[in-house]
Amino acid sequence: MIYSMTGYGKDDFENEDYKISVEIKTVNHKYCNIYTRIPSALNSVEERIKKYIKKRLKRGRIEVNIYLTKKGDDQLIIKPNFNVLDQYYNTLTEIKKRYKMESDIDLNQLVKYDNVLSVDYNPIDEEKMFNILKVVMNSVIDSVVDMRQVEGEKLEKDIENNLESIEEILKDLSFLSDEIVEKHRESMRRKINELLMDIKIDEDRLEQEIAIYADKTDINEEIIRIKSHLNQFKKIFTKGGVIGRKMDFLAQELNREINTIGSKSPDVNITNYVVELKSLVGKIREQIQNIE
Repeated sequence: MIYSMTGYGKDDFENEDYKISVEIKTVNHKYCNIYTRIPSALNSVEERIKKYIKKRLKRGRIEVNIYLTKKGDDQLIIKPNFNVLDQYYNTLTEIKKRYKMESDIDLNQLVKYDNVLSVDYNPIDEEKMFNILKVVMNSVIDSVVDMRQVEGEKLEKDIENNLESIEEILKDLSFLSDEIVEKHRESMRRKINELLMDIKIDEDRLEQEIAIYADKTDINEEIIRIKSHLNQFKKIFTKGGVIGRKMDFLAQELNREINTIGSKSPDVNITNYVVELKSLVGKIREQIQNIE
């Protein structure tokens, strides 16, 4: 089984104390990079959240959004900020004295000023919160993995189709390679006959020249290596798991062998096949970029 790196999942949890929402989005990336957007109350468990996600999502850019709402008035801690209140009170007292005002300083007025009251929440039980998060994250990661699996199956079929097309072209190339050498033999024989007329051709020397040409233009070795790479692709598919980097390396090797074929053979038909092969490998490499 192979997996894409594109996935999405979302789930919610609610009890008498908290309402939690977890959302995970993943896209392709060379490594496993996790970016979290979480409330400050969860900062203490952020690294544990990342490690937990990495156990199941091995590769990709992973965006994690967690929303937390605390329920119940007993969660709040409201305290007076006496330093600020003293400054406001003293300032108001000076104003009263300077302008000889008789009105009292009103408490309702004082508490309306900025920063005179601090509002905070009771600290979260880290273990209890993380255990809740694990349950929600498991559900979300399940959704992400399911989506990645479906996308992975589509990618696998597309890649296999392109690999089959490469195999078909290799059959034609093998036939052409032998045919080109024979054509070259006949061409050399014809040209020599035209130049030398009735002079007898040195067959041994001709065969020697043909052998040199055949050695320079022989692409069978490259074809054998390409077939070997195709077999390795099939083995990797069978094994499954995190295979994206291995496949990308094999695709690069395919491209290298195809380039060698193009540089070896002057035949226009082989050149056309090389162009088609490079196009197929280009498609495979694009598809591989999104495989975990």
